[in-house]
Amino acid sequence: MDGMLSQDEINALLSGMDLSGESPAEEAGSTSETPVIDESLLTDTEKDAIGEIANISMGSSATTLYSLVNRKVNITTPVVTLASWESVIEDYQKPCVFIQIRYTAGLDGSNIMVLKEHDVKVITDLMMGGDGSNTEGELGELHLSAISEAMNQMMGAAATSMSTMLGKMIDISPPEASLVDLQDFQQGGDIADFLNETFVKISFRMQVDDLVDSTIMQLYPIDFARSLYETFISSQTGGEPVAEPEPEPEPEPEPEPEPEYYSPDGATDFTLTYLEYINPIREKYGAPPFRACGQLDQAVLLSRQEKEGWATLYTNPYDKLENVGLPLSSDIIEVQGWVFDVLENEDPVEKCMQMIQDEFRGYYFTTTPNVTLSHNLKDYTYLSVVAFPDEVEQEQAASCYKGTAYSFRVYAMK
Repeated sequence: MDGMLSQDEINALLSGMDLSGESPAEEAGSTSETPVIDESLLTDTEKDAIGEIANISMGSSATTLYSLVNRKVNITTPVVTLASWESVIEDYQKPCVFIQIRYTAGLDGSNIMVLKEHDVKVITDLMMGGDGSNTEGELGELHLSAISEAMNQMMGAAATSMSTMLGKMIDISPPEASLVDLQDFQQGGDIADFLNETFVKISFRMQVDDLVDSTIMQLYPIDFARSLYETFISSQTGGEPVAEPEPEPEPEPEPEPEPEYYSPDGATDFTLTYLEYINPIREKYGAPPFRACGQLDQAVLLSRQEKEGWATLYTNPYDKLENVGLPLSSDIIEVQGWVFDVLENEDPVEKCMQMIQDEFRGYYFTTTPNVTLSHNLKDYTYLSVVAFPDEVEQEQAASCYKGTAYSFRVYAMK
């Protein structure tokens, strides 16, 4: 079919039209209104947990997409809201691609990924060796087949991340992609039953080099979202139900005075800025706030050694405890370490925080499996985030950096 109407079809359409100058909507009055969303269907805590799961999963998907298109891919922290079919139509006026993802193990249900038509054309062109500029013409079966394969690999990587996070095997069936003009569907139930009701919309900003800067969406049924939240909480609490807060808690005893040698004086700006970010999140999940300790930051900074090989070598901060006045009995663990690039016009602290939130998905970065800084390490009191220009890394891998190579290390101490 070439998409053109025959004359008989045109006549049939015209014979059914009212040519009096008034549209049916004008005759009947405007009755189409966006339904009111019942925000009580999900609590803020449930939304936060679902956002965290989607955040970590999409981080794995972004890495997989990078390997497929060989271009820098950035997918930002998601925004979780409740939505209706009418609101989705308002957000996506043009034809878009719906990708149905069904879970076959670990979770019972499905969700839908929504991509804009132009974004699909760019991604599939890059996958086929193009430069991303071949976006003319209609979206065909070749595009849908390619984006289905891309989504299969991306969502497979996401399922692996979820398996680690939730502590059980998660698997999906091959995703199914279809081109949808939302204006042709006045009822979302014609696409999926759950789109007839209020559902969960998770919005991400996706950037692929300078070729794509767009919004993608995941749509969850409410029941599936609640089940995902319950599985997540169960994995974080060892299967025990989350304790409800006491209506009238007993006054807590006054904490013992902190020894003078645990002082925030001398803490780095990196530590102080990150604590402002992570502590409100820990509070939501009932975890005590981390505190700054200037002596710990100084011990970490003193523990770096230069070597003639590939990069900066670090000794254990325990070796420097006496230098900064901390007791030798201090319990310290390394949480993470990385290197990042700071351009001339960039502030190192802001760039470090941006990297933590974008590259390490905000509050999940850790070298310890199934540990997040938002929920765990409840026995640890102090958190140290230090960063500094790494001359050895800069010299050995100069071609990798457009600005100054900064190393950063994160430690926790009881």
